[in-house]
Amino acid sequence: MRCSEIGISAIGTVAPDIMLTQEEVFSLLGLNPHYSLLFRRTGVAKRHFAIEPRIALHAPAQKLHEEYYRAALDLSQKAVIVCLEGASLHPRDIDALVYVSCTGFSCPPIGSHLAAHIPFRSDIWHYPLIGIGCGAAGTGLRVAYNHVVSRPGSRVLVCCTEICSATAFHPPVEKGDILGEAIFADGAACALVQEGGSLVFQDFEVRQEAALAQWLGFTWRHGRLKLVMSTDVPEKVGPMLPQVVEPLLERAGLHQDGVPKWAIHAGGSSIIRVAQEKLGLDDIQVAECWDVWREQGNMSSPTILWILKRILERNRLHGQPLVFLSMGAGVEVHAIRFSVNGGLNE
Repeated sequence: MRCSEIGISAIGTVAPDIMLTQEEVFSLLGLNPHYSLLFRRTGVAKRHFAIEPRIALHAPAQKLHEEYYRAALDLSQKAVIVCLEGASLHPRDIDALVYVSCTGFSCPPIGSHLAAHIPFRSDIWHYPLIGIGCGAAGTGLRVAYNHVVSRPGSRVLVCCTEICSATAFHPPVEKGDILGEAIFADGAACALVQEGGSLVFQDFEVRQEAALAQWLGFTWRHGRLKLVMSTDVPEKVGPMLPQVVEPLLERAGLHQDGVPKWAIHAGGSSIIRVAQEKLGLDDIQVAECWDVWREQGNMSSPTILWILKRILERNRLHGQPLVFLSMGAGVEVHAIRFSVNGGLNE
C-alpha cells in the first residue's frame, strides 16, 4: 500500500464550556500586577477551560487527578462523536483508536475507558500515547497511518485530549510557570485516518534534540504535574525546523513558496514567528495558525488538528501540498507532507 492512498477524512474539535478572556484569567489567578503585561503580549484573546483557573490552582492533587479524568473523558467522547458524525460512520466501523494525552494519567488510559461510553467493537486496537507533549499529534497520525498500512481497509481514530488546567501549579516559582498560565488551555480533537481521505499522507520526517529533553515537558512535584518550560525553547527549536522541512520538500521537488498553507503548532506567538523566519513563510501561509492561537491559546496536542481543520474549511486547496509541523517535549519536531484531495467529509 502506498502512503498516497491513506489520508485524513474527518476532524472533530471540541472545547470546554468555560471561556475566559486573558484579562479574566489574569484576574482569577490573583498574580502580581507586574505580570499583566506578559499576559497581554501573548496575543491570545480568549481560552477555554474544563477547570476554572482559580479552582485549579488551589485544588488538592487528588482533586486535580479526578478532574482530569472527568474532563478528559467528557471532551474525548464529544470529539470522537463529532468526528464520526462528520464522516457518517458508526463507532463499530472503527478498527483502532490512538489516544493522545500528556496532562494526566489513567491506567487503563482514557481511550480504553471510552469503550464504556461509545459502542466500539470489542476487537478494537488501542494505542495509548501518554506523556509525549504538544507535538504528539504527529506521532499519533504516524501510528494511525502505520496501522492502515498493515491492515488495509481499516479505519483509525486519533484522539488528542489535553486538560492543561489540571496542571496548574501554585505558587508559581519560575517565569515558565507564569508563561504557562498565560498561554495554555483545554481542548480535544479527533481525526479519522483511512484509505482515501481529504488530506492524503505523502511523506514524513522527524528530528529530536536529546540535549534539550529537560527544557520542555512536565515533572512531578508535591503529587501534581508541574510544567517545565524554558523561555529559550523557540530559539532552540528554530534551527530544527529547516532540518525536518528541507528534506521533506526536496524529495518532492518542492520549495516553501510552492506550499500555500502550513499547519504549524501554535505553541506560542514566538514559535510561529520563529517558524516563519526560519522557513521564509509569509502571513498568508500561516494565517490559520495565528487564528487558532488568538482564539484558543495553546491546547497542547489537539492544537494542530484544530489548525488543520480550519485550513481545510477556509481554503480551496485541491491538488495542492500542505505541510504539517508539530513540536513538543523531547524536544521533538514532526513534519508531514500532505496533498489536499478536497475538503473534509467529502
